[in-house]
Amino acid sequence: MRLFLLAGSIWLGPLVSHATASPATAGDARPQWQVSQSEQISFGYTDNLMLSAFAPQRSAFGQASAELLLLRATQQGWAFSGFFQGNLKRFQDRDAESREQSGWFGRVESRWDALPALSLRAIASTFGENSLIDLSESAASRLIVLTHVQGRSATANVRIALSPSLALVVASRPSRNEYRTFAGDFSAREHTARLEWQLSRRIVAGIDWRELRRDYDDRCNYTAGGRALLGTHLSFWQSGGDVNLTLLLDTNGQRRLTLSAGQTRNQDRASGYFDYRQNRSGVLLDWRAGSWRFSLDGQFKRDVFSVQTGGIGIAPPARLSAHLQTEIRLERALSRRWSLFGTLGRDDFGGNLDEFNYIADSTSFGLRYTY
Repeated sequence: MRLFLLAGSIWLGPLVSHATASPATAGDARPQWQVSQSEQISFGYTDNLMLSAFAPQRSAFGQASAELLLLRATQQGWAFSGFFQGNLKRFQDRDAESREQSGWFGRVESRWDALPALSLRAIASTFGENSLIDLSESAASRLIVLTHVQGRSATANVRIALSPSLALVVASRPSRNEYRTFAGDFSAREHTARLEWQLSRRIVAGIDWRELRRDYDDRCNYTAGGRALLGTHLSFWQSGGDVNLTLLLDTNGQRRLTLSAGQTRNQDRASGYFDYRQNRSGVLLDWRAGSWRFSLDGQFKRDVFSVQTGGIGIAPPARLSAHLQTEIRLERALSRRWSLFGTLGRDDFGGNLDEFNYIADSTSFGLRYTY
């Protein structure tokens, strides 16, 4: 697959940049756009390409990606933005039909500041991905699928300032995902609420609540014993929340730490075979000093199932899994536009079902160009 975005962002940027740089006259009502673009290329290595529990497959890979960001300054209460991204990754040790993974993402947003304390947003997004998907959390058996998925969503967002330091954000988002080679097509409706609290100039706290219903086209329900009920349609009902805390570690925002913790309950509203409770936590550190930038992203999830078991015997324990994903990135600016970077990542999935467990480490080094 060849991504049109990788080439499109290269030729589109200079045209928009040229238009932005043109002098404006007093009668010129054209919007003033800001444009930011970047491309990067990297080479790396992974020691468990197919996320296997028993036979890890090692492979070198090359990757290229491009990003384009468009921003228009607020005019008469209106602001617009667009973000587009594409990436292509090719592995050395794969069969000819599946050695390539790729993806693209696009998002456009309009914002209207109707009142000083009221802001309305409309967001449309779409994506496509040709990659390896781990469906262990929602599947009845071990399932690693190399497939192509496309999705789209629309979001209506309202932000109300309750006080100078407190704001409420509510949103509703219908979405649709469609898969190839896997009967996973679904439609979803998600409703969220977020309370933001500016504790001080350097500390921001947030409380999030989320309700989601996901209806599958072809997947069916299961009995409590794990037998498929043909002719039925599986639905997931999820509810949960998160608390997060963002700390600015310096006065100019160059060093930032975000901590989060939350819980989600998944229900199938049938036999409960797919029901589980998920506890999660995360840490995100972004540290800049001179020409250096360091980031650490760590996410931990622990799922405990209500009906499925993880052993044998008269009273086997409930099935549980723990998933830890970490990535460290170090970047060194060589000039105003060029920088070198390296990444180190680990994907660790464990639990009381051995066939689900795996560890995958990867590393990469590359060059980034921004303009």
